[in-house]
Amino acid sequence: MKTNPTLFHITNKYSAVLVDNYGVLRTATAPFPRAYKALRELQDQGKEVFIFSNTASHLPEQLCSELAAQGVKTDEKHVITAGSALSIALEELGLKGKPLICVGNQATEEYVKRAGGILVESLEAEAAILGHHVEEYNLRNYSLAWKLCKEGRKPALLVNTDKMIPIDTSSQSSGPGYIGKQFEEQTGITPIGIGKPFFYMYQLAFQRLNGLPKNRILAIGDTLETDILGASNAGIDSLLVLSGLHAWELGYVPPWIDPSFPNEKRALEDYLVLSGLRTMIVRGSKLDLFMRERKLYPTYTLPQLQ
Repeated sequence: MKTNPTLFHITNKYSAVLVDNYGVLRTATAPFPRAYKALRELQDQGKEVFIFSNTASHLPEQLCSELAAQGVKTDEKHVITAGSALSIALEELGLKGKPLICVGNQATEEYVKRAGGILVESLEAEAAILGHHVEEYNLRNYSLAWKLCKEGRKPALLVNTDKMIPIDTSSQSSGPGYIGKQFEEQTGITPIGIGKPFFYMYQLAFQRLNGLPKNRILAIGDTLETDILGASNAGIDSLLVLSGLHAWELGYVPPWIDPSFPNEKRALEDYLVLSGLRTMIVRGSKLDLFMRERKLYPTYTLPQLQ
């Protein structure tokens, strides 16, 4: 078995890298130290690295602080979230400057205000912003949003589209995106998606990259239905890492996350084979069948970001 190509062989042809957060750099409860080290090395190589996260419950400055704690220096320009893409969405949907009901935490509300929305808690709202889990503190707003959309037939915007998030090395939890499915079932209104795989975040990235050709941009993520589909729709290459949501479905977790799971060598033997300087999916493997079932294929696949 030949050695797996390094991340840096893959990224050599790219000038900018869009890196997902949960499942690539960390779980909800713990960081992946080697992934942060790889992020620093990409920066040292002169790559323009963006954190590219579906979150609407953490502000860019909060994510900058989390990165700094792991030794990664960045600025708010290089943090793109579904929440920050609201600015484009509200403008394009004619909702900038309009009254909006927000179902979310304080960060979600701040995103709405920064995007030009006016927060209200009444049925005078023009749309509902769904950004976070429905908890006791925002249950009233959820009820208002439900009534606004079901009876008033107003639109709803689903900011974070992640249906599942990795909590730790052995469990996952329903993500904020799950509220979208629940809301649609209850109101008959299909929410407008803001986060990956929808285009708003990529549009913001392209703006900040000042016209950099798409063939110079690589997206890295752990989920086929958001990261890989979104990159494909946006016309950029993608790298799937097996350290996030799909790891447990495939029976693989990197040893530096959980030593009790099969190690990297086993994962490579089962799923990946080296061809030149890139990995190819082993035909007929569980990973191959997994992708065929979803009809989603990344440009590259690696066990983890390192």
